[in-house]
Amino acid sequence: SSVFVGGGAMSDVGFVWVEDGPIPDSPLIAPRPSDEPRVLRGVDPELHGLDADGIRARIRQLRDGMAPVYPRQWVDTGKSAERVDNFLFMQFNMLAEGLSALPDARHPFELLEGKTNSCGGFAIPEDMKTKVFDFSVRKFLVLEDILLLSPDILTLEECDRFVDFFMPALSRFGYHGVWVPKAESPCKEFGWYSDGVAIVWKKDVFTLVTERRWQWVHGREGQREKNVSCATILQKKSSGKKLVVACTHLKAKANQENEDRRESQIAGVLTNVAEAVEASRVACGDAEHPPIIVAADFNTDPFDVPGVKSKAVPAIQKVGFESAYALPADADSEFWTTWKRRGTSEVKHVIDYIFHSPGVACLSVYAVPPADEIEEHRLPGVRFPSDHISIAAKLALI
Repeated sequence: SSVFVGGGAMSDVGFVWVEDGPIPDSPLIAPRPSDEPRVLRGVDPELHGLDADGIRARIRQLRDGMAPVYPRQWVDTGKSAERVDNFLFMQFNMLAEGLSALPDARHPFELLEGKTNSCGGFAIPEDMKTKVFDFSVRKFLVLEDILLLSPDILTLEECDRFVDFFMPALSRFGYHGVWVPKAESPCKEFGWYSDGVAIVWKKDVFTLVTERRWQWVHGREGQREKNVSCATILQKKSSGKKLVVACTHLKAKANQENEDRRESQIAGVLTNVAEAVEASRVACGDAEHPPIIVAADFNTDPFDVPGVKSKAVPAIQKVGFESAYALPADADSEFWTTWKRRGTSEVKHVIDYIFHSPGVACLSVYAVPPADEIEEHRLPGVRFPSDHISIAAKLALI
């Protein structure tokens, strides 16, 4: 079963799914007041009666007649490690329902004045929009991408249907998870539920030692930065080694003021994680701190762009974190993590990351699809359900 619980260093809002047993087909529960995160609780009726095989069959049924998913390959990094502590890690901004809904979708709350649902403004042909943005289909295609790799650990951003759909569905495949929603989610402006960030792991590979959730961090001069984050300390069942996983979603929009805020935000997240790790070390009587993985949508490139000096990515690199992927020095790289069109504008950026501290080795990374395979309207589309491509790495504790 599942529980909606409080706890964490700064957040009394969140969801921890760590209990065994069948998922109850419970009715949906009314959401919290509008000044708090809006959470759809209970289990999505479309999951009722579906076990893991049933979910896979539903995905195959929906994919039938569609263009195939993008081809992707694993690329070795040249590093090696003992296989006993290898694990597969995935990072994925899944594109919130509340930021991509169809104009005629029935939103559960009133729209903020001046806001309309318009498929996120993505420049996709009109005759394709229903196929791409109907969430009753897209949510299963998001699951499809996750299940293609079946990662041992998964971090998620823009996840606004964690409690009623994604965690109940993933639990059927042996996953546990932690989620924290945004109190001031932009999804609420469009009449939808709050999005947030999550960490999910395979319960037969890792055991949860402790977890923390934050709805804000201390920014510059003590002000609150309202980016949410969460962290887990996990223990590898095969070896007993511990690992810290943190997930966050930094401020959007490219200008220097927001880049300065992103630098402040990631510094605050790292401070919170360090304090939580030290508290756990003392409580458990451990001699050393475990290695750390920080996976996130940073909403910024790893290099300077016109008008913006890069600060957020250098901030995490300066304290000893290394990217699983080789990061480009400029915009001419073939590597990207988001590629989309809105109106007449087309953007292609590296903004999603998997960073790790010493104590973790990256053995291979999941390459992005070839550019000549990408649909003309870019992402999202029928071949991939989000405007961010998922990234993944085969890692090892060393």
